[in-house]
Amino acid sequence: MPQSNFRELSVFTPNYNHATYLEKKIEQIVNQSVLPLEYLIIDDGSQDESWKIIEKYQEKYSWIKSYRNQENKGISYNLAASLEICSGTLYYSTASDDVILPGTFERLKDAYESIPDAGIFFGKMQMIDVDGKILNTLKPSGDITEGYIPPESFYEDYLSKQTARFSLGTSTVYKKSCLKQIGGYPSSVNSWQDTLATWMIGIKYGAYYIDHTIASWRVLPNSLSAKDNKSLRTTIDNVINSTKILNSFDTENRIPTDFVHIWAKDYLLDTATENFQALEKQRVKKKVLYNYIETAKSEYSSSVPSHLMPSKNLDSWFKKYSEVVNQ
Repeated sequence: MPQSNFRELSVFTPNYNHATYLEKKIEQIVNQSVLPLEYLIIDDGSQDESWKIIEKYQEKYSWIKSYRNQENKGISYNLAASLEICSGTLYYSTASDDVILPGTFERLKDAYESIPDAGIFFGKMQMIDVDGKILNTLKPSGDITEGYIPPESFYEDYLSKQTARFSLGTSTVYKKSCLKQIGGYPSSVNSWQDTLATWMIGIKYGAYYIDHTIASWRVLPNSLSAKDNKSLRTTIDNVINSTKILNSFDTENRIPTDFVHIWAKDYLLDTATENFQALEKQRVKKKVLYNYIETAKSEYSSSVPSHLMPSKNLDSWFKKYSEVVNQ
């Protein structure tokens, strides 16, 4: 079957030392039933065979563009640069180690032609391990069905129904003008920046939900999100900065203040719980486990405003996991 084109779509991949995955990633793009206007790859100073792979495909496909940073500049720099370089109406950032499933761009094209005014287009997302084994498939909670979610109901129909750390960032495509109008990715929240951008655009411009699994997020132990979650300090900064951005951005009051406060508390405690459980799996000594929950309690109580982390909730969490340690 001949391939068609979707000239409104720009696809971007940041790459750093991921030659292991990069060739497969490019093949996922060039073998789609519908091809994008352009595919941009920025190599961020890789020391492996990444650049050779990029050059090989760029010679074969004129619509593949590439840039090579002489030194590693980090994901926020490359995201901002890609927004200036890409020329499509829609913008899709997809990591070199993640997977775009067959038919994704065709479904995206259908959704965009149906509701071109939506600010984001998103679908279900698989979680896969290092070897590509499917761990889970994430889909929104609630009664959400395929179609348009107006900005006035984005909070009620979508945002309010999800758990604190729920994210479909890997399977989200942005209208570039909307992303730029909110100031681009909010880099001060690090690995949460794509999800926060989704919230901001959804409540201002609306969203289109595609009821299919369109991408896979590869869970790697040393990824940016994994590193962020392991650091209590980074987690605190990300949450506090997120609340500040939301409170200043949501001028139409579409997100209740109580929701933001509850989200912050749940995000912080859920992250601490995940780190505790990871230590448990490593079968560390009880002293290590207890030191972790003591440190989490101390960091949260001293650095997080009380309206975001009420002492009763923190004390309850500490008591619960102290009992787990002492079992």
